Amino acid sequence: MSEREWAFDFERDLPPGLACTMQMRNGLKSIKGIDLAGPATYKFNTGGPFIQSIQPYQGQTIDEDQFFTLRLNGPATLASLQANMWNSVDGLGERVPVRLIDGADRAALLKAQGLEKAAEQSPLSIVTMACNRRLTPTSKLQIVYGMRPHCQSKACWQARSVT
Repeated sequence: MSEREWAFDFERDLPPGLACTMQMRNGLKSIKGIDLAGPATYKFNTGGPFIQSIQPYQGQTIDEDQFFTLRLNGPATLASLQANMWNSVDGLGERVPVRLIDGADRAALLKAQGLEKAAEQSPLSIVTMACNRRLTPTSKLQIVYGMRPHCQSKACWQARSVT
C-alpha cells in the first residue's frame, strides 16, 4: 500500500465474533529493505453479525401482518435480536418491538423462500420476524437493527444500521 499503510488479504471472509491479534515478526523489512518500526501488535475484531439481505425487499408493498426474513452474515443470539431490533413506523412516535417468528410459521416461511437447508445449517443466521403491531394498509415501515446484536463471542459489536 504505502510506507505507512499495510494490508492483509485473508483467504476468505472472516465470520462475525472473531477477535484477531497480529504480531509483527522480528526483523521485518519494507520492500526497500528498511527495518520496520512501530507497534509490534495490531488488534481488531470482526464485529457482530450484520444484515446481508431482507425479504420482502426494500420498496415492495407489504401486508398488514407481514413476515420478514433477514439473512445475517453469521449467527446472532435471539435475546440480543429481541433487545436490539425494532420497527419504526411513519406516524408513530415510538419504537415498535419486533416479534420473532418460530414454529410452523417459521418453517412455512423458510420453505416458501427456499431457505430450509440454509436454516438447518445455521438457524441463528436467518431471522424470521414481524412487527409486533398490525400495520395499516399504507404504513411505511423501517426495520432498525440496533447497536449490539450479538453472536456467541464477546468480541462482537455492531455499528447501528437502519434498513
